Amino acid sequence: MSISLRKRIRRAALLGCVSGAALLAPTVGQPAAAMSPNGSSTFTGSAEGWAGKGTCTGGLSLVCESTVAYDGENGNPAGALDAKSTVLVNASVLFHSTATIESPSFMSTLSGTATLRLERQFAPGGLLPLTPRATYTVTLIDQNGGGKQQILTEMVEAASGFTAETGTATLVAGRTYAIGIETEISSTVAGVGVLGTSDLRFDNVSLATV
Repeated sequence: MSISLRKRIRRAALLGCVSGAALLAPTVGQPAAAMSPNGSSTFTGSAEGWAGKGTCTGGLSLVCESTVAYDGENGNPAGALDAKSTVLVNASVLFHSTATIESPSFMSTLSGTATLRLERQFAPGGLLPLTPRATYTVTLIDQNGGGKQQILTEMVEAASGFTAETGTATLVAGRTYAIGIETEISSTVAGVGVLGTSDLRFDNVSLATV
């Protein structure tokens, strides 16, 4: 083999190595993904700054309440937000329970489409004879006066374990947002003397650009 041929082979091999390294190396200065509070709200140990409140109605012959609280026993793993409906007095009327939950504020570092991920669980509990159903809607709240984007909505009509759901929203770099969750639990059958609770729980909530 001639010396010039050896040089050409060696040069080609070196160019191949350089181009392969360029494909594998990260782009210098590439921004990280825009993440929701704490990267992902796993609710392990606390509500991580999320808060909410609820209301429950059903007429004069029914006493009920709606609460939003941290649940340290349930989750995937343990730790979740719980929108709980409780019926204390029931004289054969339907109940209607709603709650509003909101995350801490966060600022987006990127513009573009973001994917919301969460896991939800519905436990009809002691109110099962009233055939309750749960509905929730997740929105992205633009705290700079830009309104809300609906990300995800779902009706759950039967008991369910923690189930993963996804949706998408559009972020603008430099704007401040919060994630909002509006819930509703309502009975579809009236029953005298049926008391107890139903729970709609949320875990592992995150919003990130890809």
